[in-house]
Amino acid sequence: MPVDNRDLAISARQIGKRYQLREGGGMSGLAGLLGRKLRRLCGIAVTEPPPNQFWALKDVSFDIKKGEVVGLIGHNGAGKSTLLKVLTRITNPSEGTARVQGRVGMLLEVGTGFHPDLTGRENVFVGGAILGMTRAEIRRKYDAIVDFAELAGFMDTAVRHYSSGMGLRLALSVAVHLDAEVVFLDEIWAVGDHAFQLKTWRRIEELIASGRTFVIVAHNLETMERLCSRCLLIDHGRLTMDGPPSQVIARYRHELRQRRAAAPSASEGPEGLEIAEARLLAEEVQLGEALDCRLVVDMARDGRLALAVGVRDGFGRLVAVGTDRTSQQRWTTLAARAGRNLFHCAVPGAFSAGNTYDLLIEIRSEQGLTVQTELPFTVAERETLTIDQSGKDCAVPALAVAWTAVADATS
Repeated sequence: MPVDNRDLAISARQIGKRYQLREGGGMSGLAGLLGRKLRRLCGIAVTEPPPNQFWALKDVSFDIKKGEVVGLIGHNGAGKSTLLKVLTRITNPSEGTARVQGRVGMLLEVGTGFHPDLTGRENVFVGGAILGMTRAEIRRKYDAIVDFAELAGFMDTAVRHYSSGMGLRLALSVAVHLDAEVVFLDEIWAVGDHAFQLKTWRRIEELIASGRTFVIVAHNLETMERLCSRCLLIDHGRLTMDGPPSQVIARYRHELRQRRAAAPSASEGPEGLEIAEARLLAEEVQLGEALDCRLVVDMARDGRLALAVGVRDGFGRLVAVGTDRTSQQRWTTLAARAGRNLFHCAVPGAFSAGNTYDLLIEIRSEQGLTVQTELPFTVAERETLTIDQSGKDCAVPALAVAWTAVADATS
């Protein structure tokens, strides 16, 4: 069923953005043109380098309805920020069209337009005007902006005397008070301390709840899944998936694992230290069971290795690190010989059931060389039926336990 254009906030059709890349140095633009003409007048041969084109975006098409919260996901350099700049008309597309209906708010580069020699008060008006706010609107919201930034005593002080955190708080406060129908966010939540970040998020969640359309770029996948109703996966300038956040994030993480597996091994060093094999005996473990890891390491000479493990969740956060049972330290030091060495590691599976994780393995040699690898695993939930207080059957997690009898009850 076709979508009514009146319900669309954003419509993009075959968007492409091409950049010309120059080989090495040289001059471009007017200076380069004048330089080439001058060399020709002097009889100096001028050879034009072949054009080198780079497509930051290619054939990107999608629609976003009013009130949707859409996240852009992709690796660094995928084209996410370029797409935002095209949608906000900071740059024009090389091909295709993009239409945005409604007043646009941009939180792409916090602090754009702030001048260090102007006071905080003056910069509020300058920054607000750059974002598209009228002078009357800024006056009406001035007190709220200052209260949000927590800078009431510093507004008549030149911004050059602010700390970096104070300047960013003021700039972000101006940005989040813009009344816009379509809002574009590009990694703006790392501003200020933890308390200010939480306050910023509460403000953004209020704007989302009010029915505004949001397009968000972030590398924090947990944030994307929590806030977004839909995600777009961008890969090398192309839109490769459009769907629910959980599905798009799962595919993105799968592609990252494939690229890491296909990448040339970076574990070889001058000492000949290399991870020849790393695998889990089972990539799915039951809740409470231990991970059994097998590691084969090649060394060029005898020595000692320091080994450490950690666990990262599906959003890329480090959720646990291993410690040696004896020393209680993160690193375990073991002797290794020249040639092939086999190590086993048992890691308790004390993680939430139904989730996917990565086991991170890091190895250091005595010479300071470090190699590492990652192994994905899933914690499965094992259930059993029991009877609850009302006498009804219910399924609950089953935990493996071990009972032993002590021969001497007095000990």
